[in-house]
Amino acid sequence: MGVPLVILFFLVDLFYAPEHSRDFFLIRLLVIPVACFCQLLYRLNSIKNKHFHIPAFIFSFYLSAYSCYLVYFTGREISAYYAGISLILFGTLSLMPWTPLQMLVQVAILFFPYLIVVFTRDFSDIKWKYLFPHLSFLISTIFLSVINSLDSRRLRINESIASEKLRVENRNKAIIIEKKTREGIYLSRLSSHFPDQVVEQIRNGTFDISQRIRREVTIIFFDAKDSTERSERIDHKAYEEVLSDCYTNIARILKENGVTVSTYTGDGILGFTNAPHGVDQHRLVCLKAARSALNFCARKNSYYSEKWRKKFGIKIGINTGYATVGFFPSEAFGYYTVVGDAVNEASRFCSKASADSIAVTKDFIRAIGDEISFFNVEKIDTESNSMKGLEGERIDLFALFPRQRKTENQLICPLCGHSLIPTLDLKDTVLVKCSGKCHFSDIISREDLLKDGILN
Repeated sequence: MGVPLVILFFLVDLFYAPEHSRDFFLIRLLVIPVACFCQLLYRLNSIKNKHFHIPAFIFSFYLSAYSCYLVYFTGREISAYYAGISLILFGTLSLMPWTPLQMLVQVAILFFPYLIVVFTRDFSDIKWKYLFPHLSFLISTIFLSVINSLDSRRLRINESIASEKLRVENRNKAIIIEKKTREGIYLSRLSSHFPDQVVEQIRNGTFDISQRIRREVTIIFFDAKDSTERSERIDHKAYEEVLSDCYTNIARILKENGVTVSTYTGDGILGFTNAPHGVDQHRLVCLKAARSALNFCARKNSYYSEKWRKKFGIKIGINTGYATVGFFPSEAFGYYTVVGDAVNEASRFCSKASADSIAVTKDFIRAIGDEISFFNVEKIDTESNSMKGLEGERIDLFALFPRQRKTENQLICPLCGHSLIPTLDLKDTVLVKCSGKCHFSDIISREDLLKDGILN
C-alpha cells in the first residue's frame, strides 16, 4: 500500500507545497523501506507469535513522525497535524487487535512527535482558539477509536467463537455422517442376513452381535442338483438367471421364517437358527423354512427346468449341533456365520440328499415330533464312509419329501401364483396362459391335463 500512498501524497504536495515537493517526495518515499522492514520483522516467528505489535508500533511511529515533521516544515498551524494523525490514530487503534496497555502505548507513540513539535515551537505563533477544538477533536477521535476497537475486538472474539463452534459442528457432522454411513453399510449387509426384527434391534442398539458365541444351532444347507454339470452344458446367462432367482427367493423365505442367512456359496446357501437370537423349537423353524422353499421351487419348476434344460431340483441338508457363531474372519471383512463340525455335517447330508428332498438324521426326526406328518420319509441308502470327513461313523440319514397339496381343476403360474387357463387346443397339447399380469404361458400335454381333471 506504500507505493500508491506515496504517489497520491506527492500529487497533493504539487498543489499545496510545490516548493517542497521534491523534499517531501523523498521523505514520503521512505515509507516503502520502512514498511518492508516491518514486514520482514513480522515474518520472524518469535515476533509473529508473541510480539506482533512491535512492527505496528515502528510503522505507526514513522507515519506520525514524518507527518508531524512535514506540518512543522511548512510553517502551518501545528493543529493541522490532527488531520493526518486522526486517520492514523483511527486506523491503528480500531483495526489492530490491541490490548488496553498496547492501545495506551500506541496513543503515546502517535502523540509523542506532536508533543515535541508543540513544545519546540514559539507558543506565540500558535492560535490557541483553534488548538483547543482540534485537541478536543483528537481526544474524541481517540475515544471513538478505543470504543470501536473494543467493539471490533468483541466482534472478533464472537466470530472466533462462532468459527470454532462451526468447525467443531462440521467436524462432529463429518464424524456423524461417517458413522451413519458405516452403520448404513453395516446394516445393509446385516439386512441380507437377519430377519427384520433382529435388524431393527441392532439399529436401535438393543442387541449386540459383535461377540462370538458358542451354542446349539440348527444348520440348513441348500444346493442345486447337478449345478456343476449344468454350468458346463447350458448358456451361462440361463444358468445364472436360474440360480439368482431361486436363491434370492429362498433367502427371502428363510428370513421370513426367522432363519439367519449366513453365506452364499456360489450354487448353495448356508443358514442357521437359534442365533443370534435364541429360538424355541429351532429345528421346527428350520424345517418349515425348508418345506416352504421346496414348495416354492415346485411351483416354479417348469420355468426353471426350461432354462435348466432338464428337471431342476434343489437338495437340502439339516443338522443340529454346537457351533461357534459370529463374524469370520472379522467383523469388518467377514460374514456373520457358523463354524464347527455341525456345519460340515449339514453340508455332507446335503450332498447325499436327492432332488427336492431334505436329508436329516434319525435324532432330528425324533425331535420334530408331529411335524413329520407333513412329509413322506424314505431311508437314504448310503454308507457312512462314503461321506467325506465322516468316515468310520454310523449315521442314519432319511430323506423328507414334502407332501404336495393338490389344487383340484387348477394349474398354478410358477411366476406369480395365479391360475393358468387353457386358451388353445393343439390336439396332443394345450396352450395355457396366466390369468394374472405376468404374461406367463406354457404348452402342457393334453394327457396330463385330463389326468389332473383340468380338461373334461
